[in-house]
Amino acid sequence: MTDTSQVRPVTWWDGIPVPWVTAWSRESIPRQLLAVQHGPGGDRLGFQNEVDVDRHYGVPWVRMPAVRRGRPRHEKVHALRQRQAMSRLLRQLCGGPTVDSRPDERTLWLMGARGGAAVAEGQRTTAPPVHKDCALLAVEHCPPLRRGWRAALVSYAPVWGVTGVL
Repeated sequence: MTDTSQVRPVTWWDGIPVPWVTAWSRESIPRQLLAVQHGPGGDRLGFQNEVDVDRHYGVPWVRMPAVRRGRPRHEKVHALRQRQAMSRLLRQLCGGPTVDSRPDERTLWLMGARGGAAVAEGQRTTAPPVHKDCALLAVEHCPPLRRGWRAALVSYAPVWGVTGVL
């Protein structure tokens, strides 16, 4: 039985579900000036006029509006929602919490995989977890997943690193 108390409504656009972590056209990244910052730990790259909330996991995090307006840009991930989904184990498609969604406290992860290879112990991903109902929507509507996918129930999923583009 599905625990619907934690499932958030999925946003749809032209008959296609839009993952919560997807960037929208009105969430374009403004120009962000960088500077070398000098500190007790040495020099590091950062934003000009950087504030505490700009840096996560020791990395300057791209600044972008979070309005979910305009048209979905399925090829882009929203930086803040992606970070929140990974660090708080929020569901990729609906943004709901995965905590307490299964009695065994494991989290469901779904990844594209041509040939359906199994998920290996210690494997890393940039894809946030999903709920089983969201996973069914994803494999039906997401083009990369229609080419092949794999799933795993994971009991421990720490944030391991940061990936991004400068």
